[in-house]
Amino acid sequence: TIAGETDHLTGIERIYEDIGAGMDIIESVPAAIALVELAKTQPMKCAMLAANLGGDTDTIGAMATAICGALHGIEAFPEEHIQRIKQANSIDFAPYAQRLAGYRFA
Repeated sequence: TIAGETDHLTGIERIYEDIGAGMDIIESVPAAIALVELAKTQPMKCAMLAANLGGDTDTIGAMATAICGALHGIEAFPEEHIQRIKQANSIDFAPYAQRLAGYRFA
């Protein structure tokens, strides 16, 4: 299986070749789930793998890394990365996260 790959390069090559990495949902969603498994749910590892996948990298990477982040929480991301994203986007993501969490517990 792809999830059982110990070599990440082989894993992302198999995702690209066997599943595909295109914009169609039939490829992007399974590719994102495969990346989550290949990264063993670790958000930073998942983001790095996704960046090297090819194809619709940004969409697949966003889905896969979001799943990993949801599993591990914000603590899984280095503070310097969080600050860089906040500065680059001029957005405070805390209110969005709080609203999303509110839906979960509603």
